[in-house]
Amino acid sequence: MAQVSVLLIEALKRRGQRVPAGPVKCPGWLGDMARKEWKRVAPELVQCGLVCSLDAFMLAVYCNIVASVEECQAVIRRDGEQITHWDDDGTTRLMPHPAIAQAQEAAAQAVTFAAEFGLPARSDGRMILPSEMGVISDG
Repeated sequence: MAQVSVLLIEALKRRGQRVPAGPVKCPGWLGDMARKEWKRVAPELVQCGLVCSLDAFMLAVYCNIVASVEECQAVIRRDGEQITHWDDDGTTRLMPHPAIAQAQEAAAQAVTFAAEFGLPARSDGRMILPSEMGVISDG
């Protein structure tokens, strides 16, 4: 669960208010690949009580980052892992495709965001479910 949501949930609990429940709506600004990731992860995260409507933006950012990784990988598959670079003196040399670095950076960001939602398998042992925190839900 995103850190902001955990803090907000704790604040709501202290005030005796209910945690917002219900489905998390996919934002209209997400592209096709990001929507695919949303449809893959959002229902399960909601079902497990790991996200609520307050997490929609952060979940959308995560999905956008995953889409960026996929788009970079598609470019690398299309163009290859190396590009030809022409130096000022007219010589050419092969260098890594810039999409490789972009994919690596996006993947690192995706791992960071995914950890906020308890997604990576390695975080299962560290994940604290809302039911273990005593979070109030509509269920």
